[in-house]
Amino acid sequence: MCWNKNKNKKESKYALVSENDIKDPYPYVFIEENGEVRELHPSERRFFEMPMYPTDGSVPHIKKSYYHRDRYGSISGNCRRSKIPPHLVIQDPPEEDPTVINK
Repeated sequence: MCWNKNKNKKESKYALVSENDIKDPYPYVFIEENGEVRELHPSERRFFEMPMYPTDGSVPHIKKSYYHRDRYGSISGNCRRSKIPPHLVIQDPPEEDPTVINK
């Protein structure tokens, strides 16, 4: 538990994907900048399954819809699978870990 300074109450950690939600197909996908949609790499999945405090700055941002763009105009980001238009093909996850910046 964490003390929430603004609400004077304790917050609990939670995971975006609970143990009950870990199934195939996975509930989240990633939208690339070119608009293609892909499955998450296992390292990305682990991040979604890690308990975090709601006020933690590292909680992944989830797009409201496939078409939602950020303030810079980018379409890329994590999205619920249910928000992906049915005509789009969801690609396999990348073989290399996309969270590793330098090798």
